[in-house]
Amino acid sequence: MKKSILGVALAVCCVSTANAQLHRRSSSFAGLKAGGTASSFLGNDANKNMRYIYGFNAGIFANLALAQPFSIQPELLYSMKGAQDAIGYSDATVWLTYIDVPVAFRATSTAGFFLEAGPQIGFLLSAKTDATGEKINVKSAYSNVDIGFVLGAGYQPTKGGLGIGGRYNGGFKTILKDPVDGTAARDVTNSAFQIYLTYSRPTTHKPKRKDK
Repeated sequence: MKKSILGVALAVCCVSTANAQLHRRSSSFAGLKAGGTASSFLGNDANKNMRYIYGFNAGIFANLALAQPFSIQPELLYSMKGAQDAIGYSDATVWLTYIDVPVAFRATSTAGFFLEAGPQIGFLLSAKTDATGEKINVKSAYSNVDIGFVLGAGYQPTKGGLGIGGRYNGGFKTILKDPVDGTAARDVTNSAFQIYLTYSRPTTHKPKRKDK
């Protein structure tokens, strides 16, 4: 399934690039977004008793119009992820922070409701665990780059204003580095549900009239 989603995402990028000449600047907009995140881990080696932790996501975006009703939306986001894992009688929590760069391909109705899907690359900023009662830096055990995808839906007016959306953020590759003993890294991927608010403005302005 992950390979199918990746294939669709790559095809979307190719189609978007090929149709760049259809971009209508008058229909594009940009803005800010922020919201909450519920995240955990998936994968063959992820603990089945793992529980969600809660954080936030925030950043900027630009929605670039293609042939109606399609658009492409690159974003730059600060995202908190991780998971809570029961170990014995204590709870160990892994806290991860990323700079995520999703590129979502969107289909939007005239009323402003949209569906979206696309690839995402994440750059790890920090990784900590509090298994011993205090937060310990464990960034060296985690990959610096996370490759994944986004799937979502919501409402965002094309003429600017407040919007709302929900998104699933999944991973294609393990977030762990290969162990020093030469064995393969365990299969553990990010899994996050995000809900957010947006505020956007059109990116164009009416030209000023020249005085005669």
